[in-house]
Amino acid sequence: MSFWKKIQRAFQPDPRQARFHFELRPDREPLQVEMAGEAVKLNLDFNRELVHTLQTLAEEDQSTPEEVAFNLLLYGLDKRLETEGYQTSWKTLTPREREATALTCLGMTNPQIADQLGISLETVRDHVRNALSKFGLRRKSELREALRDWDFSLWQDP
Repeated sequence: MSFWKKIQRAFQPDPRQARFHFELRPDREPLQVEMAGEAVKLNLDFNRELVHTLQTLAEEDQSTPEEVAFNLLLYGLDKRLETEGYQTSWKTLTPREREATALTCLGMTNPQIADQLGISLETVRDHVRNALSKFGLRRKSELREALRDWDFSLWQDP
């Protein structure tokens, strides 16, 4: 089982119920995640700079460095799982829906997409609407934001 799958299982069904035990020290310390009797052990290098940053953030948030580290780990896990979900959604798109999605994410308007692909404006709207539905989104701006880190340069006109 992959590292991320173990982490995902450890956080199911409620990430807030996962138990963490670790100490912040400027050397290597184990971080354990335990849920329902299963443990996932991580070895993280808490160097001095990281410890200092966590302490500074904790002071700003009026929390502990451990809570800050926990929340950052949850955020990173959430983003990772979100990305995996988008990759799964991408695989369900037809080739034309992929093209329309990529060109949308490149900032093109529907008329520009229709012109580049040589299809009608209504067909572009259908492809974009289908893609939004498959991604579970409602607006093109949400689609652009969700896929902002993806490289769509292959779809750009030379």
